[in-house]
Amino acid sequence: MGDGRQGELKLFSPAKTGDLLRGWQLHVGRRRDMHERAGRRAQQWHYIVGSAATVMAAFAGSSLVSTWNADERSNGLALAGGVIGAAAAVLVAFQTFLDLGARAERHRQSAVEYKALLRRFERLTERRSADSPCGVADDEAFCRAIEELEAELHRVDSRAPVVPVRLAAKVERRTLGYYSTAEALAAAGTPSKRRPPPPPSDAEAEADGDGDDDAPAKPTPRAPKKT
Repeated sequence: MGDGRQGELKLFSPAKTGDLLRGWQLHVGRRRDMHERAGRRAQQWHYIVGSAATVMAAFAGSSLVSTWNADERSNGLALAGGVIGAAAAVLVAFQTFLDLGARAERHRQSAVEYKALLRRFERLTERRSADSPCGVADDEAFCRAIEELEAELHRVDSRAPVVPVRLAAKVERRTLGYYSTAEALAAAGTPSKRRPPPPPSDAEAEADGDGDDDAPAKPTPRAPKKT
């Protein structure tokens, strides 16, 4: 897995089953975050571009713009009407080409599938501490669950849309934490209150001076020039 920095590619080679599951869960958690952010961004741009195109198209087809175009005495109004109509057509074509609404839905669906995978990882938490690789006779059910999870992860990865490079690099740089209890997870999501800075000591106050910092400095008297 890469960390978003150029020139460095990190590969994960786990020696224990617990480490393998943690690596997969890290990948799934980051992918879910990426697609949620990408879906929201695409949905936001879908509304912005669609609203602008609708307003400009309605204004370009209004009777006011038609009057501007028919008025031969004012070339400026006719030019403004033509610019508005061309801009509306460009925005509609831009929206159709990018298909922002469908793109946002694809990212949302991928985020939902990754979230379902995270729930499956949570159900495997009790067995995560196993140090033996799969293949042990008395742990066939656990190994079969890992194989099914691997197949599902491959399916979701292959169907997920491409995430923008900057957004993917931003999420890759984030630090993800593991919490084993709901109380610890809730406490981690609570913002801590910032303590006010301590007042300056007497020595620092004397060093800063009694006067106002914004007051202009007094000019230093110059020695008279010798003639």
